[in-house]
Amino acid sequence: MSNSLKWCFALPLTYVVYLVLSIILPQGGLIAASLRYLVIIAVFLVVCRKFLDFDVKLFFFKTGERFSFKRFFSGLFLMAGILVLLTLARMLIRPETFVFTFDPSHLYEWFFSLVLVFLAALAEELMFRAYVAHFAATGKPVVWKAVLASSVLFAVAHFQNPEVQAHAVESMVFYFVFGAVLMLYYLKDGSIEFPLGLHIGNNLVAAWFVTYPTAALHTNALFTAPQSAVEEYVACAVLLVLVLVRPSDR
Repeated sequence: MSNSLKWCFALPLTYVVYLVLSIILPQGGLIAASLRYLVIIAVFLVVCRKFLDFDVKLFFFKTGERFSFKRFFSGLFLMAGILVLLTLARMLIRPETFVFTFDPSHLYEWFFSLVLVFLAALAEELMFRAYVAHFAATGKPVVWKAVLASSVLFAVAHFQNPEVQAHAVESMVFYFVFGAVLMLYYLKDGSIEFPLGLHIGNNLVAAWFVTYPTAALHTNALFTAPQSAVEEYVACAVLLVLVLVRPSDR
């Protein structure tokens, strides 16, 4: 089997192995969900290492480098900062739509939701950004094709989320656009740190600051409000401008 053909089968193989293992994995709850993401990350890395004979360290950072926590936290605080500021602006305009729902007795959920958010984002960045980028590099690298493939896979992976069932068009468009932005950052830097930080920053705001009734992840957030994709769209627009104007790190 050719190397390119193997790359076509690595993701489906990961999914099949994960489905088999999921039979014995616990169901429901933040801890169980975290364990499932940990398993799929492990399965994915083993498949890439053994089936593709690929050095999986290259998924995380460029050759000869270590993981850059500076890049990671820069992405996290940038995305979280943009979303918090935009949400605060909406709170000033429509304060009646926000309900304070934080329960101090469930503060422990913040820790478990942090673990889940990190593992979920890491799994998705490895499979939909790093993997797609390296897959594209096995042939003639075409940036727009890699970005399109990453966006489509990212959107499809979230198709069954509750918010998609409630607000199909705006949710799927957001996942597609956000996936494209994250892929552009990955291709710009050639490493996972910054897009991973952006991804986690986005999810942490939804988990800790403001959530909504149809959210995929129900956590002990500070506020609950009706779903609105405006903040996410504006944040994506800002990030898109930034990634297009800044010089490449490579």
